[in-house]
Parts: sequence; C-alpha cells; structure tokens
Amino acid sequence: MHIFVEKIVGETVEIVNEDFFHLARVLRCRKGDSLTIVSLSDSFYVQATVASINKHNIIATINSKIEKPPKKYPQIILYQAIAKKAKMDVILQKAVELGVSKIVPLITKNVVPENPNVERWRTIVKEASMQSRRVDIPVVEQPITLSEMLKQKPATCMCLVESGEQRLDFRDYLEGLDKSVQQLGVVIGAEGGFTQPEKLLFLENNVAAISFGENILRTETAAIAALSVLKWFYKI
Repeated sequence: MHIFVEKIVGETVEIVNEDFFHLARVLRCRKGDSLTIVSLSDSFYVQATVASINKHNIIATINSKIEKPPKKYPQIILYQAIAKKAKMDVILQKAVELGVSKIVPLITKNVVPENPNVERWRTIVKEASMQSRRVDIPVVEQPITLSEMLKQKPATCMCLVESGEQRLDFRDYLEGLDKSVQQLGVVIGAEGGFTQPEKLLFLENNVAAISFGENILRTETAAIAALSVLKWFYKI
C-alpha cells in the first residue's frame, strides 16, 4: 500500500483523515500490513508496518528509509484543454501514470462550458500517484486561458499536437531538440480542436505544431499518445 504524507518525523507515522479512511475502510488494512509512505517535503520515502488501527488514525512503525531517485529530465508539462468529466478523469489518471510533472488545464474556444472542480482533479491525481507508486504528486494548476498560458510559457520548449499532413512529425521534432532541455510542454486541444485565431496565436509564439499522422485523434487519445511517446523517448 502506498500513501503520501507532508513530512515524516521520528520512528512512527500517524495516518489520519481521508488516507486513514481509505486504508482502514476501503482497503481493509490490518495490523502487520506493509506500507510505503512517501514524504512530500523530504528527499526520502519509508517502508513501514501498521502497528495499530484506532478509531481515527493508523500508527505505522518505520522499518527503513529509502532515498527518492533523482528527477528525470525533461520534466513534462501537459497543457490540456478541459474535456468532459469522464474524459478529463482518464486524461489525468494516464498523465500521472506516464510521468507528467505538471498539468495545466486550458480554457479554449471549443471547451464545453462547465464549472471545473480543480480540487476533484487534484484528488484524482493524488490517487493515481498512489496507485502507480510514484514518489511525487504532479501539480494541477488552476485553469487558464490560451493567451495567459502563452504569456507565461514556463516550459523551455512547447509543441502543439495536431492532425494533418503539413505538420511536423513528432519523432523528427524530438530528435531536433537540444538534449539538455529541462522542460517540455505538450499542448492538447479540446474535442473540436483549436480555432484558426488560436492556431495563429501558437504560430506567433513559436509553438511547433506536430502530428501523429492524418488520422484525427480524440483529445484523450492525443494526450495519452503524446505522453507515451515522451516516456519512451526520454525514459522518464
């Protein structure tokens, strides 16, 4: 079992609130069970054993400390146009499993109007991090507009995943990048794609348009495909 805590101090760890409920009520954790507990603010995680299960907490005894592996580069930032609820859930889960460092939800012209629940997205990302046994939790930022994203442009390099013959092949794009690039942003549009004015914005900001070929990909397929290629190419 794999959980996250803010900090680990001493030889025991107290597990409370939603993590306690998840372990005790959902996973039916028992005394003597093994836990992997990751400290979000330290450079290590621990292997521990459940010592006691109480009414409102679990106490685990630390058996060993393990240093977290060094971060791999480039760090991948997913700029994802907000999708419908079920599709957005899948995108978030798979992005975590495929090693993304940060997720920035985008508000574009073709986004289906909804009230985005960022806290829910963060919960999904945390649970996916636990399930995939990551030693970190990717950041999920507040939704921003395309103009705001391009103005900030925090990633060293950015590419836009599109369909069509006139786009740059993804493999050719990656092979042409500087090998020391620290961050790579991948931009995925909504179901209806990007409008012509939005595409012009990308062009004006030197965002490369790359392609997987002629077939039009759904937004969740495009995100998963792009991140899968990056995980393989960079061994992240």
